[in-house]
Amino acid sequence: MKKTKRIISSIILFCNLISFSGCFSYRDINKLLFITSVIVDIDKDNRPILYVEAFKPFRSSSSGSERGQRVFLKGTGKTTYEALRDIHLSTSYKLNYTQHKAVIFTCRAAKVGIDNWLDIFDRHQEFIIRPYIAITNDNPEDLMKLKIAGQEYLGIIVKELIDNEGASTRAVRLALNEYLNRRLIGSKTEVITLIGIKKNVPEERVEIDGGAILKDDKFMEILPRTDGQGYNFLMNTLKTGSLEISNPQQENNFVSLNILSNRTSTDLTYDGKVIRLRKTINIKTNIEEIEKGLVLSSENIFKVKQKSEDNIKRACVRVFEKYKEQDLDIFQVKETLERKYPNAKVENPLKITELEVVVNENIEGSPDTQDFWD
Repeated sequence: MKKTKRIISSIILFCNLISFSGCFSYRDINKLLFITSVIVDIDKDNRPILYVEAFKPFRSSSSGSERGQRVFLKGTGKTTYEALRDIHLSTSYKLNYTQHKAVIFTCRAAKVGIDNWLDIFDRHQEFIIRPYIAITNDNPEDLMKLKIAGQEYLGIIVKELIDNEGASTRAVRLALNEYLNRRLIGSKTEVITLIGIKKNVPEERVEIDGGAILKDDKFMEILPRTDGQGYNFLMNTLKTGSLEISNPQQENNFVSLNILSNRTSTDLTYDGKVIRLRKTINIKTNIEEIEKGLVLSSENIFKVKQKSEDNIKRACVRVFEKYKEQDLDIFQVKETLERKYPNAKVENPLKITELEVVVNENIEGSPDTQDFWD
């Protein structure tokens, strides 16, 4: 019996050994280029130009540690796939897409329509659809060759900037898979991240510069950062960030509020003539900074709360009316109407929509013991 068990165990062990696979030494990984970002541009004939940023790993024989080299590749062709094949033909290394972080289109390409080159990122078996999608108005080569202290890979920089949404209430974020799902729904209008090179600073760097509005996959308008806050509140995409209001006791100074949490609920009704869109914003904040001084009495805290709620409401109404006038339904009014009233036939829902914004703010952690007075 024991002999039989030993034989069975030996057979199982042998099968496991021959079924396992792996890299011997560093031969396999040293033959790969890990793609971190792809930029799509066009030439004067509207044919795609692909810029690929890649990480080339190698093992240092002197230090015995892993190192990497930043590699740039460029391909052209009649189609995006042909441009990609052109890149493959220009290197002896196999391209690996598992570390792909960002798909970036130039404004020049987006004005023609990114639907011409978007399909490959969805259909190609090796591409993943989790990266962020972005638009840039800068030269692709300038973006690729930009040297940034602490992080040299553009794809990773873009991902970290967008992930760090808590740093700003005005940043816009959208992943490629989300865009692929939403680009054909409702009014087919969407806002994606706009990135650019921040100049006139000691060290040039990449920054999120608002959003780019696309309709039917074509670039229409820039959503500036000044409109980003109202848009994010309306679309329930703002979770953390900061708000600045005037100090109730020092009108030329400010009180800074930190957003702890935010939730925006949507209610849409249609009576056959008018669409009423009600946005209820429930937000929790705390006081982070007071310029000059403020006695945190119940009366003053109420004034801070009231000023903050009024600012949020004005920001939301301003951005809604601005893009309603331009007939750009970035607020998904048509999609919401179709879901709730599937039999309603409205040619232009945004045009007959009236917005109501209700803000309920709760300022936490502001007792009298936290008073500050200069």
